[in-house]
Formats: sequence, C-alpha cells, structure tokens
Amino acid sequence: MADALGIASSVIAVVDLSAKVINWCVRYAQDVSHAKEDKKRLAEEVTCLNLASVNARNLLDGPHGSRLKASHALYLAIVNSQSQLKRIERQLTERNGQGKVSFEALKWPFKSKDVQSAIQDLDRCTKAICSALEVDQTSILLDIDHKIALNMLPVAEGASFDSYAEEHNPTCLPNTRQELLD
Repeated sequence: MADALGIASSVIAVVDLSAKVINWCVRYAQDVSHAKEDKKRLAEEVTCLNLASVNARNLLDGPHGSRLKASHALYLAIVNSQSQLKRIERQLTERNGQGKVSFEALKWPFKSKDVQSAIQDLDRCTKAICSALEVDQTSILLDIDHKIALNMLPVAEGASFDSYAEEHNPTCLPNTRQELLD
C-alpha cells in the first residue's frame, strides 16, 4: 500500500514538473528567437511525458487503481522522469548561477546536442511508463481470461468439493459418482 502511495505521489510530482518545463519552453519560444526547432521538439517531448504521467495518475487514482500492481518498473520510470525534468527545469530557470531570470537577456541554455539527448531521455521515460502500464494491463487481461476459462468448466451439481449438503456423507473415491458428470 505504501508503495502505491509512493508511486502516486511521484506521478503527481512528474505531472507538476512537466507542466513547469512546458511553461518554460513556451516562455523561451516566445522571447528567444534562435533554436526554434529545438524548443519545439523539447516542448513536444515534455508534453508527451506529461500526458503519459497524467494517464498513469488517472489510472492509479481511479476505481481500479488497486488492481494495478505497484510495479517496480513504473516506479523506476517515474523517478527517472522526475530527475530528468528537474535537470531540464534547473537549466531553464538558472541564468549565470542566479536564481532569477531576466527576460531581456534570455538565452536558450541548450546546445542542439543537449536538446537531442534530453529528448531521447524523456522519450525513454515516457516509453517506460507506458510499458509498465501495458504489463499491468496484460496481467489484468490474463486474469480475466483465466476467470472466463474457469467459468466455462462444467459443474456437477451435488458433487462440489466440501459441499455443505454432503458434509455428513463419506468423501467420494476416484472414478465414483460418474453419473453426475454425464
């Protein structure tokens, strides 16, 4: 239970961080003229991560969230996403070692190679979140398939194991009571 709460709070943190990074990318896109394509690609990738995180949070907070296994893969993906987004946010908000950003002197803090690396890292995080959710989905589907298979088995009325109606009768021996199955 504590793991599920930890994952849910981490997902919320990723959603918040990705929203901040998107906001910073939009600010840079409006106020800085060079590197438009890099800013656009980074904002798109952060948006994809944000959507995957929001969907994961909605599933975890939903009525069937307890059915999702608090998978270790999802937790690792969320933690990795958090660290990537914090690193990007730190680079976007810091200017010459100062905490305040002057929009008159805004300069895109990434080189093209850095943007490509950040995009690849964010893409890996997004795919890891989606993969972890797919594993949970597959597990749920297999459980449903197993229940359907069990429901399709024939039932021999009066011959059920540990039946209340048969509690005083002796236990059946193998190959006995075959007439109930016919």
